[in-house]
Amino acid sequence: MEDTPHTHIEEFIKAFIIKERQERMLYLFNGSIKNKRKLEDQFLHELPIDSKYVAKSFENLKRDDAIRAFQEFLATKKVPEKCVVWSNKYPLTDDVRFGNAIESIKENMGLTDSVYSFIPGKLAFYTNDYGGQSCFLIKK
Repeated sequence: MEDTPHTHIEEFIKAFIIKERQERMLYLFNGSIKNKRKLEDQFLHELPIDSKYVAKSFENLKRDDAIRAFQEFLATKKVPEKCVVWSNKYPLTDDVRFGNAIESIKENMGLTDSVYSFIPGKLAFYTNDYGGQSCFLIKK
């Protein structure tokens, strides 16, 4: 599997989104720019995450506490330093990119809904600032 931002997001959808929503999300993701915007408008704020893959969840943490929890969790895993960041700040239409995991979370935590993919379809972090929830997702 090629390690590209596109692969990370596609595998995130296949691995961590509930089965009932995967087909629609993949259709929008692989479609036009207009469809990608629809995907972000409809789903990024409240991704339909399959709860069986939630390894650790945080609710209503203050920004600094959430960053510290993120760093502590990553320290227990063998995680690449780079990750793919998909957020309101880095939308699918143009800016999904690789970034340093710790720097990316410091930049975005508490400011925007975000997906951080570390290992495509295996390890990710999702933060929903609208609902105040953040969670690590692991699929073995």
